[in-house]
Amino acid sequence: MHSNKQKKYFPWRCRLFFKRNYAWLIIFPALWLVLLYAAKVEPERLVEREVTFEHPAIDEKLDGTVIAFFADIHYTPRRVDLVNRVIESVHKRKADVVLIGGDLINGGARNRKLGINDILTKLEELQAPSGIYFVPGNHEYRRDFTPIRQAFAENGKNLLLDKAEIVTNSRGGKFNLIGLDYKPNPHDRQKTERSSKLISNDLFNIALTHSPEDFFFIDKQIPLVLAGHTHGGQIHIPGLGSLIRTPWYDRKYARGRIVENGSTLLVTTGLGSAYAEARLFTPPEIIYITLKTLRKK
Repeated sequence: MHSNKQKKYFPWRCRLFFKRNYAWLIIFPALWLVLLYAAKVEPERLVEREVTFEHPAIDEKLDGTVIAFFADIHYTPRRVDLVNRVIESVHKRKADVVLIGGDLINGGARNRKLGINDILTKLEELQAPSGIYFVPGNHEYRRDFTPIRQAFAENGKNLLLDKAEIVTNSRGGKFNLIGLDYKPNPHDRQKTERSSKLISNDLFNIALTHSPEDFFFIDKQIPLVLAGHTHGGQIHIPGLGSLIRTPWYDRKYARGRIVENGSTLLVTTGLGSAYAEARLFTPPEIIYITLKTLRKK
């Protein structure tokens, strides 16, 4: 008799336990899988995003020019394989020019196993017939910037600090590239003349900067502005938005294509990670921008 009661007791207790705790028994494994995906899978999942940009200032010789744009590598031992795949992607896509929007390194006290010379040496493998151009980001300035600038010079890299360069493709097409320095002081970032004095009246103009915040103060005669810095929010919760964001501007400037006052801002989600080695619904990306002549219909 006692044995029969004991046999019935344990199944009853198991049913009762599941009835009381079934939600947690489902939530905990699901949450664990999401965290595992965010920490181990998505940070390594490189996305290639294709963008076509049409404008009347793009002439026939410039038509079809492919620009590879990426930012925020935050180079660490974990990023080595990802950077290798970026290099392979650029070569496979046969990009004419490569533009890199800052934060090549980690600027904090932690995670300094690889420095500016390591990533610049790695990028020696990157080839683009019309050149490779850089602007610095806030993480470069979180370190002593003088040796960083010297490293760029010693490695023969085109570091643009409030400077314009004429970029020429293999067909003789040209555009004016305006590279804006990262300004730690917000008052310095808000000077419109930084970009307006570098505009070419004869060529198509592109501005390369680190932060989308610069977009508010860039001369609107510049039709295309490229920025990074935000990591696209890095941790994105559907219905709630990005957990990592700056309070200085709206969420809509954190990623994607924004058109205002006749000027277009493209914000990349970047390659690396900050604050936490994790990404969720915001995979690392490289953007390929194909310039097209705006033809009359």
